Amino acid sequence: MPEPFAIEVDSREGFEVVHVRGELDSGSSGRLAQELDALVGTGTPIVVDLSGLSFIDSGGLHALMKPRPAARISVVCPPGNVSRVMSVVRLDHVLPLYERLEDAVAALP
Repeated sequence: MPEPFAIEVDSREGFEVVHVRGELDSGSSGRLAQELDALVGTGTPIVVDLSGLSFIDSGGLHALMKPRPAARISVVCPPGNVSRVMSVVRLDHVLPLYERLEDAVAALP
């Protein structure tokens, strides 16, 4: 049985980390989109950590890739099934993509 979908926001000095776990699909993607939209309003950089994600579908991709002109969002996605999906849709052409959280944090302005 897959891990239940969960979002946890970790506020750090100067940026936010959004940890996403479980399956990000059309049923849960609205929650992620709402969370990201709310955080974009704060003006701080956002790192979306998909390390705990086991599945993503087009709804999840749309939640991540939704145009947010004022946003500074980067994505952490280690190698695996979700990473292969990110590669196919060329997410790295839309948002900065890192394999490790430490690398994403180090790249923040």
